[in-house]
Amino acid sequence: MTLWFDKHGRPVDVLEWGRLSEDWDYCLIVEDEAHGWIVRTVWTGDPGIHGVILGSSRPLPIFATVAIQHAGTPDARILELWLHVNLEQAQQGHRRIVDWMRRPGLIPLICDTYIAELFLVSRAKPEPPVNR
Repeated sequence: MTLWFDKHGRPVDVLEWGRLSEDWDYCLIVEDEAHGWIVRTVWTGDPGIHGVILGSSRPLPIFATVAIQHAGTPDARILELWLHVNLEQAQQGHRRIVDWMRRPGLIPLICDTYIAELFLVSRAKPEPPVNR
């Protein structure tokens, strides 16, 4: 069973996945701001990184969107993590999340998650997602 995929869902070996994951321009799908939060959608290419049970017959998520407060600082916090199985779903999901977060009067509640550090990269010094 293939464990890694490129942005188009094609299987890749670990060396190709590693090469792709070092390219932040490849990993970053889209980023927006909403009420002071950064909403970032990235390709991870590794469904196992999201705690997904491999071997499932369901499509595996290889993209994730997060809403980050105080991005790039030690006080950074993740609001939520949304998973997507393909590039089109990731782009559409990102747009829906940004639209939802831009609603007037929305007060996001923070939740912590271990995956947060994958997405809390500074714009000044971007780093690709890493496999844990």
